[in-house]
Amino acid sequence: MTTAASRAIRLCGTEQVDPQLRTLRAGPLSVEFDNGAIRYVRIGGVEVLRGISFLVRDENWGTETPVLDDLQIDEKPDAFSVAYRGTCAGACGRLVYQARIAGGSDGALSFVVEAEPETDVLTNRTGFLVLHPIEGLAGKPVKVLHEDGREKLSLFPDYIDPRCPFTDIRALSHEIVPGIWATCTMEGDAFEMEDQRNWSDASYKTYVRPLRRPWPYRLPKGEKFTQAVRLQLLGTLPAGFSKKPNPSINLTIGRAIGRVPRIGIGVAADEAKHALEVAELIRRLAPQWMVCQVDLRFGHGQDELESYTALAQLTGAGVVLEIITKGTLDPFGELEPIGTAVHTVGLDLEAVSVFPAQDMTSVQPGAPWPAMPTFEQIYAAARRAFPGVPLGGGMAAYISPSSTASVRQAERSTTQPSPPVQTCTQQMTSP
Repeated sequence: MTTAASRAIRLCGTEQVDPQLRTLRAGPLSVEFDNGAIRYVRIGGVEVLRGISFLVRDENWGTETPVLDDLQIDEKPDAFSVAYRGTCAGACGRLVYQARIAGGSDGALSFVVEAEPETDVLTNRTGFLVLHPIEGLAGKPVKVLHEDGREKLSLFPDYIDPRCPFTDIRALSHEIVPGIWATCTMEGDAFEMEDQRNWSDASYKTYVRPLRRPWPYRLPKGEKFTQAVRLQLLGTLPAGFSKKPNPSINLTIGRAIGRVPRIGIGVAADEAKHALEVAELIRRLAPQWMVCQVDLRFGHGQDELESYTALAQLTGAGVVLEIITKGTLDPFGELEPIGTAVHTVGLDLEAVSVFPAQDMTSVQPGAPWPAMPTFEQIYAAARRAFPGVPLGGGMAAYISPSSTASVRQAERSTTQPSPPVQTCTQQMTSP
């Protein structure tokens, strides 16, 4: 017996309500305070930073939610301040920190944290994240001050950059309106930037501790450290400077301009048989296509393909097959048995993507790639093993913060035209 899902579940997938953000203002400067972090840093309504937060991430990249105590917020017309004690505790250890945030009517903003591990803390990243918005900045000039004191004029990436746009960062400056520059300075450790559009987030993320350094690393018990992020303006804001932050938006219903993409689901190999055990639920879900995966490192093969075939017959969904190979220098020798098994079980494929095992691990900026088959060898092997089936690409490792898996160009079949295939994995194309 089932009950009807609530409106919140149907719309958002959860009954949990996000806490209300608190707006803090000082003259033309405004920020949103969100459980210790600050978001939507605006000056005169112009978004300068998307957010600043101090995070503790464990050895699996899980983020510990801080518990705030002794929260004090002071607001005046020309200044505001926030102070609190944060505690992050989990399997990685326990860290406490004192945070101070201050903003002024001249546009200056500071966020300072003094932290102390109360136990050893095993972490992949502990410290500040600074987000710059994409809108208004993509392709625009940025001055990068490096740790060694060199300053270089560059550009925020216009096209999605799969690598780190900037490393060894001490400060980033950009023009918010003609003649007025905002400088964001980061102190306490080395910082570098990634283009979060790789992970479907609309921001450039500057984070503490370069990924080329070993991780996880250990923060020793009792060893205090301080980090800070400071924002300053160069130039004088004109009197009454303001950009209306929330202009009115009028919506009208027009003619149809396209079709909603087909809705699909991802089915992990070890979940396929369980899905068949709840056939009625899967039938009611009615996916229009499925992303199915076989991983040769774990011995996947005909058994998993038989389950996927049964699911496809149950739902009528199309199937996109992702294959993780062992990454040997004989890719056809690995793919040919899967191609034969697909034919044997009668699984009709809409597309196939192949990823060697080496692409499932992180390769840091400047590090050499491991020995692996070339793109041309993988492509040729996949074409032989799956004749007539469109070959796709992208990344099989989804939203790993440090993944730099190689970019695979999508290939369109000339003998079997079909609409573009969308997969649940992150799709990337080289700029």
